[in-house]
Amino acid sequence: MCYTGTVTPAGERPPLTVAAIGPSREGKTTLAAALSRILGPRGGARVLSFSDLTRGGHYLGHDDFATQSVRWLEYSTETWRIAHLDLAASTRRAITRLAPLSWAEALLLVISPSSGATLADASTVEHLRVAAHQGVTRVIVFLNQCDRHLDVELLDLAELEARALLDACGFVGDEAPVIRGAARPALEGDPRWTRSIHELAEAIDRWFVAPPRDPAAPLRMSVLRGFRIAGRGVVAAGRVERGVIRSGDPIDLAGASHHRWITAEDRITRLRRTAGSVRAFDRGVPAGRPGDLVGVLVRGREGELGSWRESYRVSRGLSIGAPDSLALRRLVAARVRLLTPAEGGWPRPLEREFTGQVVIGAAGEAATIRTLVPSLGPGAPAHYAITLRYPMVITGGERLILRRSDRLIGLGVVIEPLGPEVAVELEAWVGRG
Repeated sequence: MCYTGTVTPAGERPPLTVAAIGPSREGKTTLAAALSRILGPRGGARVLSFSDLTRGGHYLGHDDFATQSVRWLEYSTETWRIAHLDLAASTRRAITRLAPLSWAEALLLVISPSSGATLADASTVEHLRVAAHQGVTRVIVFLNQCDRHLDVELLDLAELEARALLDACGFVGDEAPVIRGAARPALEGDPRWTRSIHELAEAIDRWFVAPPRDPAAPLRMSVLRGFRIAGRGVVAAGRVERGVIRSGDPIDLAGASHHRWITAEDRITRLRRTAGSVRAFDRGVPAGRPGDLVGVLVRGREGELGSWRESYRVSRGLSIGAPDSLALRRLVAARVRLLTPAEGGWPRPLEREFTGQVVIGAAGEAATIRTLVPSLGPGAPAHYAITLRYPMVITGGERLILRRSDRLIGLGVVIEPLGPEVAVELEAWVGRG
């Protein structure tokens, strides 16, 4: 049965952020293009082609591309206004894969029957473990490329493997919906496989649920990237975690900028600016609410509007919040469970003090980790004091990821900040939005 229903204006549907993960060359980007073409016009979203989504990737031959960064697109189902994150399976920098997962509220696992879940690469397993740690509980499996594999037994085996993989990574595999489809013929308009896209949309409506959101709390928004608009200002692109942001609101930006042209002495940033226009997927919106992926125009001094210097400072790792609501910390206490070697963790016992990388939301920093209360055994939680090289915006309760030598070694949560806030002079300029 084809997916049909009443068309609700896109602005009236609640937002939901879905991250598509899976091994390389399994068709995640092709599926994203098919979802955009088939479901995008339903809510008035911009339709992105396969070439739009693969721009900047690596050409592997035979119309096959490997994307190197996350792609955002929008489409709508009967219930949801979906912000779809097409995550790269393999990138030069691990933070590019992991940072967008802090925004995911649901997962779409894309695999093919030929490779199956047993051959899922390490990055896919890492994505699943990190998403489960971040609080994601709902996953839909899309068995792609079924037009090439019509053997029912092979499809059944791939489905069983996918459910076993979800069980091993902290999800309930037996309950996850499994959709058998083919993204490429669906993108080309084949009615048989277009039906699988509608089945996927029905499963999204039936299975996914939105987490609690708090629009009344003070504003908090994590920034994934910034880019300049000459003569107007700098756009900070990210996701609203709580509170509401409107044009004309005074906002604070704090954190450590990660642009390659920022010098070490200028990396720590605390700015007070005015929010200009708020846009979501190339259209203006009256406000950014919890769960929305938005771009906020950050207005600065007249001589710095859209300047290179200002655009360097607004980059991944910063947080946007209400004035005086962001605290920068370098020392925190955390409860971390180190993964066992069987789970892909560090193969040898770690010292009482070691170095690694801590990822909280879209921010990642080098850190020194010192044991406070030792673990009771392999895989058991332990308490650590974490000293960050550059401060992050931390209040307590944030979920963190611990990596070492490009390997996921631990998952934990911040218990409380230790020591005073990092004192950084506030550079304030608030004008008209």
